[in-house]
Amino acid sequence: MSIFRLESFEYGPIDSRYIQSVDVIMQNLGPKTFDALIQGFHASGLFHLSLYALQKFPEPGSTITINNILTHNIPFSLQIVTNTNTTAYTAITVYAKNNGVLVAMFSQNEFLLFDPN
Repeated sequence: MSIFRLESFEYGPIDSRYIQSVDVIMQNLGPKTFDALIQGFHASGLFHLSLYALQKFPEPGSTITINNILTHNIPFSLQIVTNTNTTAYTAITVYAKNNGVLVAMFSQNEFLLFDPN
């Protein structure tokens, strides 16, 4: 299992005051299909939960897009848990928006990574 976590809070490097929603694009760059559980958390608890199967690259279904995950301009964390034992084959792009306008882009490089290897 590998875990990716993106943290956003007021006045932080990823400032939640300017992020009303996010779009998430994930791509499996590896030779095996894997599942991805996507969770969004606020201080009050879970606000988003979805599960996807990403097919092996370059087959159809190796890329998924989740649009308009509402964060409501308050601190949040986005966590992605996969059932693969490496983060090397997972590409993630997060588009942060405020009132529908793109304000920032983040890749898997901005996520905290928990890789069993």
